[in-house]
Amino acid sequence: MTIKTDQFQDLLKARGHTPFHATKKKQGYKLRRDVTVYLNLASASGVTALIVRPDSGIEALLDKVTEMQIGSGYYHSSKLTDFPKRMHRGKNPISYGVGLTFLSEASAQACLNFLEGPKT
Repeated sequence: MTIKTDQFQDLLKARGHTPFHATKKKQGYKLRRDVTVYLNLASASGVTALIVRPDSGIEALLDKVTEMQIGSGYYHSSKLTDFPKRMHRGKNPISYGVGLTFLSEASAQACLNFLEGPKT
């Protein structure tokens, strides 16, 4: 079963996170260590529910967390305001990140643990 965005919101809230940036389609969260992630509210199915920075190193988690899937290409959106930009299809650079899909709550928690790093 894919973790839906409302379930992911609950996980973030349980960890004490509130959105710093919200639109109809995206919610930005600052995690520990000043790591930014975006919840993709436009994904009712849970596919690409969470978007992380392209330099997050999330690929290192794939071998350990089998119920996490990384999108086949970068996810582009002007709503990812804290992410780097690059040229895509338009005339101007656009923000981009890596889209993640989770098949269990445990995989979502493992991803958040990885991104936040050890508690200090």
